[in-house]
Amino acid sequence: MSRETWHKRAGVYITAFLVGLTFVSIFWLLNQGKGGNTAQFSFHVSFGDQVALRITNAKHYSLDDDDEWSKILPASGHLIHVTEDDSGSVLPRPYTVTLFHQLKCLDIIRTQYKQPPGTPIHPRTRHCMNYLRQILLCRPNLRLEAVEDEFGLTDRYSYDTVCRDWSSLYDEVERNQLAYAKWKEEKKGRDDLQI
Repeated sequence: MSRETWHKRAGVYITAFLVGLTFVSIFWLLNQGKGGNTAQFSFHVSFGDQVALRITNAKHYSLDDDDEWSKILPASGHLIHVTEDDSGSVLPRPYTVTLFHQLKCLDIIRTQYKQPPGTPIHPRTRHCMNYLRQILLCRPNLRLEAVEDEFGLTDRYSYDTVCRDWSSLYDEVERNQLAYAKWKEEKKGRDDLQI
């Protein structure tokens, strides 16, 4: 094989390789995990410092205060989206945070409690009663609570306790929800281009 023939063949092979690489790159860019970049679909809460909380019979969250109960969950709802890997090939799956499930259940039970006598118990209420029972038994708070004060009178549950700062949880949920909303919008734009 002459040098000139070899150079022509090498040129053809290199050109074919570069054309193939270009097609693969374009295909990858258009379909990069149909899910796009899902690295932002993690969920990690750093609670940081603990906070003091006064446990009392508060006036907030009364049985009839629908407005206050509606604000106990994040404004965008209780769902977050998480992927098991960051490859972009796995679509994010919806989850709820256990705390939000518990708070939602309290609201469902509250709503059922407000119903007129004789109203059938909704299956969600049954689920919530069972769910909360299981959660309380799984992670019991073993703090001792006084039932009488030093005079033998009923103690009205008023004490200080140390808690995790749940505002960190709400911040992380908001971050995750914003990332998911942005991803959905970008994915919609890519899907519209492929039509």
